[in-house]
Amino acid sequence: MVKVAMPAKIALATCLYAAVASAETVNFINKCSYPIELYHSQSGSAASKVADIPVGSSHTEDVTGPAHMYRHSSSNSATLVELACDGTLWLDLSVIPPMPGYCGSYEECKNGGKTGFNVPISIQPKENIGKGTCSALYCAADDKDACADAYHFPMDNIKTHSCPAGTELDVTFCYADADQSQQQQNNDQSQQQQQQQQNTDQSQSQHQEQQQTEQSSSAATTTAPTQEERGATQQGTVQSFADLGKVKAKYEYKGKNAGNVPGSYNRVTDLGSCTKEPVQVNSPVGPMSEPVSMIFRGPQEIQNIAVYVDEGGNGSWPRVSSYCRKDGTVENLTFMNNKNIDYSGQNAHGPQGYASADGKDKADEATVFSGELAEASDPTKIGGGPGIATGVEINIMTGEKCNGQCLGFSGDNDYQGWNGGKKAFVTEVKMPKGKMPDQPAIWMLNAQVMHSNQYGCNCRGIGPVGGCGELDIAEVIETNPSRDKVTTHYYFYDGTVLSPGGDNFAPRSYDSNTVYVTLIDDSNEGLIKIVELESFDFTQTELGSLVQQLVDC
Repeated sequence: MVKVAMPAKIALATCLYAAVASAETVNFINKCSYPIELYHSQSGSAASKVADIPVGSSHTEDVTGPAHMYRHSSSNSATLVELACDGTLWLDLSVIPPMPGYCGSYEECKNGGKTGFNVPISIQPKENIGKGTCSALYCAADDKDACADAYHFPMDNIKTHSCPAGTELDVTFCYADADQSQQQQNNDQSQQQQQQQQNTDQSQSQHQEQQQTEQSSSAATTTAPTQEERGATQQGTVQSFADLGKVKAKYEYKGKNAGNVPGSYNRVTDLGSCTKEPVQVNSPVGPMSEPVSMIFRGPQEIQNIAVYVDEGGNGSWPRVSSYCRKDGTVENLTFMNNKNIDYSGQNAHGPQGYASADGKDKADEATVFSGELAEASDPTKIGGGPGIATGVEINIMTGEKCNGQCLGFSGDNDYQGWNGGKKAFVTEVKMPKGKMPDQPAIWMLNAQVMHSNQYGCNCRGIGPVGGCGELDIAEVIETNPSRDKVTTHYYFYDGTVLSPGGDNFAPRSYDSNTVYVTLIDDSNEGLIKIVELESFDFTQTELGSLVQQLVDC
């Protein structure tokens, strides 16, 4: 998942459920001249008030598990405190404006005229300062320098800090006893200056465009310079290709942004003790070259799935797995979820097990999916997990059990993922409007994550530290209040390479089916590409020549 106010699924990817995670103590202290209305949400649930903190008073929360957000007031135009814990306490501040779309700087994110700041906040660890990235964070004003410790834009991932488990935090509102009226005046002046600069830049841009047009007219024989190749590109314009039909949207990761750098992650070898060992990977598509699983979250309807793999490297790309809702058929594909929990406390196996037809419960045997994933049943239940606090989730694996052949830890009922550096996943879905939190998603994880514990001990890190890999394919994220677009991000290894993310790169399909093709190709410099098509012939048993069209489109 991009760092976008710590999206629910990113933090969930390695955090423990509240039932099993240790709690961290967080003290919220009000030094403002007015009461603080403390609002909280977790894992994308709707924000609700948890406390009114009078002037000069404090309130303490025990925080456990993934993706916590705290702020003052019900408005989402607010300074955010973001916390998560998975044996490590993760913390950050954010002043990213609501629903900024893709923006790559503080100034660019503010072009929409919105603000992500409403009160000065500091986070101060009461111990463990200097251990790792454990340090105090400050945000005094809606200003690039005065709030240097906070996230300014979605990919500002160096702003995530971590402290050892057991670190107590003091979160102080108006920590510097700032004069709020003067603060607001400073903010207004800053906004006016930014608007003036924006107007100046726009005027200069128009002047430059006019000059370029005149130069082009007078020098028609001059060859235009080639645009510099970028690591990730976005295109939302509908295009047409002979066999693909209409290409509605696309987003791609190339070269190092596709994972084409030497890297490593910590592989789980024993689940009971959560023992891990470092492993090295060097593939043009990073850890996505290893066996993978695809995950779906409701509210969502799935009509068709097809998986194509070029196993021999000869360019044939045969279909190796499929699902058809209409016919109720599956081929080399198993529907799983995380409801097979080992309540003995021994961690003899991970929570992966067969999914019931609706995905809400576990099944005793492999069951054909009904095609529909429901919305959360009780989004107010913090830490309730998939199907309760968030939409129902299922994931897919091949029809072959691990039987000791899978990487890292695996249990008796774990299945293999799709392996190799050349594979394509084609899904036909729609994402009907839900109630709360209304965040359907499709994403991909290293199959090892599913074998150990998707929401506990696994080989994926947190936030930008992707470890063994997470590819968000089409996710409706919490920082988009309208919930009308889908987003893509790619996280891998230690987070040193921060692949450009595609916030809200394509419209969400509410009422009609749409097709997402996820192409992973380790040829040349490496390519991971998401292509949205108007339609696809799922009877095709080979992808064949379509692969090159997917690369070229």
